[in-house]
Amino acid sequence: MKTGKKRIGLFIGSDFHARSIVESGVLDELIIDYKVVVFSSLKIRVNYLARFSEINFIQFDVSRKVNDLFSQYLALGT
Repeated sequence: MKTGKKRIGLFIGSDFHARSIVESGVLDELIIDYKVVVFSSLKIRVNYLARFSEINFIQFDVSRKVNDLFSQYLALGT
């Protein structure tokens, strides 16, 4: 089923970031306007994002090296 919403991807590599995006309500606001895809670990999904059934998840093990790499890409705007 096509919703007509644009897709947005979020990389969440730490418990701090997961908790922040959930507790601030930012994730709720994004879900209203976008089809959200989250890249995170199973631990983050279970502990912080389980109640968000409308989110598509791409699950992988998040290492410090991967977290640093994604942070660099975000800083470059890619």
